[in-house]
Amino acid sequence: MNRRGGGCLGILSGLALLIIVLLLLGAFTDYGLGIGVVGATKTETKIVPISGALTLNVENQIGKITVQPSSDGTLSYTVDKHGWSFTDSTAQASADRMKFTVTQSGNTVTMKGEQPAGLLHFNIGNQNTIDVTVNVPHGSIVKVIATVGQAIIINPDGSLDVTANAGSIEVTGAKLGGALNLHANAGEIKFSGGLAAGSSGNKVQANAGSVTMNLDSAAKYNLTVKSDVGSVTSNFNVPNGIQRAGTGQTMIGVTNEGQGAPIQLEVTANAGSVTINKGQ
Repeated sequence: MNRRGGGCLGILSGLALLIIVLLLLGAFTDYGLGIGVVGATKTETKIVPISGALTLNVENQIGKITVQPSSDGTLSYTVDKHGWSFTDSTAQASADRMKFTVTQSGNTVTMKGEQPAGLLHFNIGNQNTIDVTVNVPHGSIVKVIATVGQAIIINPDGSLDVTANAGSIEVTGAKLGGALNLHANAGEIKFSGGLAAGSSGNKVQANAGSVTMNLDSAAKYNLTVKSDVGSVTSNFNVPNGIQRAGTGQTMIGVTNEGQGAPIQLEVTANAGSVTINKGQ
């Protein structure tokens, strides 16, 4: 019994020592575990010159991405790098070391936010993040990848492709002129606005989370809506209504309401509910 007790005590002592080392690393470097009691922010703002229709790619490792219309037709961005540590100087050092790069090939612009190379700095209560806000001109083609964090898209009017691996997606005021593709691996999806008239290939999928869509009520839709584990609700009408399918529900068909060529829309929630309503 004493030997077993001594062995357990040794393991606990070793774990305690490891935590102390990680805390010390977190206090004075970007590698380890930090309490995160002191924060610092480094802000960058810049205009990116373009001469035609924009194709924008934004990828962020940890933090929020917001894409919204520019007021003057230019492309610009603001980046807030938030660092946390024990002291002002080490928190500022954490913010300074986070990377945000912009590359450009003609009117195709790629922006990427990254944590420092090596082990990520995990803080108790706060996490080093990069929050990105991009102002885009009319009709932009936008592709967003948020690894850990929320993606917010305001008033898009081109085509839109958004993936959130661990976080939610929210699209408001859409008047799309191209295809829609939204994919959340772990998080909810909310969309309000209109899809491109007569368009096909519009897809929305949440692997673990709910989907809520408020669509232009004047349009006609060819819907393929499915929840594998959850419910489907809608105030649109299709000939066969909402059907039970195993542990979930489906709604498939062309809506009775609306005008023009049907807009094809496929919506899937693997584990979560789906709500599709007339929103405008």
